[in-house]
Amino acid sequence: AVKHFPGHNVSTDSHTGLPVLDSDRSRLRSHDLKPFEAAVADSAPGIMTGHLDVPAIDKGVPASLSRKVITKGLRQNLGFDGLVISDSLGMGAVMQRYPGGDSTVEAIKAGSDLALMPADNDQAYDAVLAALKSGEIPERQARDSAARTIGYLLHAQASPELPGDPGSHAEESEQLSTMAATVVAHPCPVPRITSVTPTGSSEAVAAFRTAAQEAGLALGGGTSVALLGPGVPAASADVVVSTDTPYGLARSSGPIKVALYGR
Repeated sequence: AVKHFPGHNVSTDSHTGLPVLDSDRSRLRSHDLKPFEAAVADSAPGIMTGHLDVPAIDKGVPASLSRKVITKGLRQNLGFDGLVISDSLGMGAVMQRYPGGDSTVEAIKAGSDLALMPADNDQAYDAVLAALKSGEIPERQARDSAARTIGYLLHAQASPELPGDPGSHAEESEQLSTMAATVVAHPCPVPRITSVTPTGSSEAVAAFRTAAQEAGLALGGGTSVALLGPGVPAASADVVVSTDTPYGLARSSGPIKVALYGR
């Protein structure tokens, strides 16, 4: 699934609160919606909505629970007819305002086919069942969602199986991770680095020292390089490098930040 519709260029963590996407309608069209337009054009099977307040479309309502965002924006305006999946409904952005099964009902009413990870499955089930019986969730909409879901499952079932068992492509996965890097922040022009002093995760430092020696990069003094990893969630240095998930970069300070996706 492509995520998180209609864009997640925000600083607040939606696990704990409701972020505000400040883009006006012009910037939404020219910037935030571009990846989703491309995904729709390329027949993406699923799009996940984000827990975002988008004042330009539906002020104060999380996009994941907004009919204006999902049914009108994604379905009608962008022409998407694949699966719409909510982000986790157990996250703080919706739990604080829509307790019990309310968030699940609202996500489905807004146009989601699948409601992901409610905080309480039993409460969510009971709330959805009651909404279906009362007509709050129209039967036609529920049938359309069921048809999309079953259609996708049949498509997946008929697709060729990938060769190998789960975990059998560890070497290829590691190679891809090794080749992947994202320069998250850097000054312009990038300063020339002639010697480095690595600190941080002991495992990452050991690997970095070996790589630096092989590359002919002097160790000691010069540019400080902080390597985030197990036990090192954040740091300050001339260069900060995440060696697993990139979230620690947001909590770190330094003019150059690089995200790696493996140790």
